[in-house]
Amino acid sequence: MTLAFIGTVLSNTYRPYVYSQDMDNTFLADTIGSLICVPSATLFLWSIYPRKNFIKMMILVFFSFIIYEFLGLIGFHGVFDLYDILAITVGCMATFLFYLLFIKEKEKTFL
Repeated sequence: MTLAFIGTVLSNTYRPYVYSQDMDNTFLADTIGSLICVPSATLFLWSIYPRKNFIKMMILVFFSFIIYEFLGLIGFHGVFDLYDILAITVGCMATFLFYLLFIKEKEKTFL
């Protein structure tokens, strides 16, 4: 939840600041929500269902956000943005790295 809160705060403060200052930030302000959505949603689901497979949850979350982004093409929400697809993918890779570094070892010792 903390990660989702940080993403929301940054989207609502950093993005307006960058736009008001006319700064070039390599699309970070536009994609910060998409960058944080996979790790925060996966960790949230895993906190509710700790016995479920973390990788399967991460993949489900990843494809859910990708599908949601593509729904922008048909006007379901906002607009479709290729940079958001890239940010979702980077967020998924960061989540997988987090899993390898911190969770996988604990699962071995727990079982």
